[in-house]
Amino acid sequence: MMKALQHLKYGDVGNLDECLKLTTTEQIPSPSSDQVLIKFHCIALNFVDYAMVRGSPFLLRFLNGFPQPNKSILGSAISGVITQIGTNVTQFSVNDQVMIDTSEVQQNGIAEYIVVSASHPGIILKPAQMSYVDAACLPVASVTALHTIRDKAKVQQNERVLIYGASGAVGFSCIQIAKYYGAH
Repeated sequence: MMKALQHLKYGDVGNLDECLKLTTTEQIPSPSSDQVLIKFHCIALNFVDYAMVRGSPFLLRFLNGFPQPNKSILGSAISGVITQIGTNVTQFSVNDQVMIDTSEVQQNGIAEYIVVSASHPGIILKPAQMSYVDAACLPVASVTALHTIRDKAKVQQNERVLIYGASGAVGFSCIQIAKYYGAH
């Protein structure tokens, strides 16, 4: 059995009982040959989750379902342990501690288990010395920053980089990743 917090309808976050419901399913999901099953330990809620519950800005409803949400489980930043791997998975093992940004997959993290592709770019090994709480806070901002610096800007060693608005989580992570790639 698995518990999950389902998002049933849009509404005021001050009245979550009308918007969210704790449900129990009879079955834990099973990974296919190229997927991993992760038992979550911690989840970090962020502004996207807040906006999804509210359905505001209104255009968000066209992405998440109109008139009711179609992405019923919220939470896109989790940390946990891999409990099963598919037969073709080579980059992860059972009992690997991971952190993951699930914002690009259909199922999200306010559930006891989640199945994702092992090749999903948002799943990475959690540093051993990092707590599950700290690890859950990193994925969304860090993966956004990594894609920005490495994939979009293609920052190279000795380049000069200006990161405007670096006081938030994404900007702060951009600075660290740009320095890692040797930028100034």
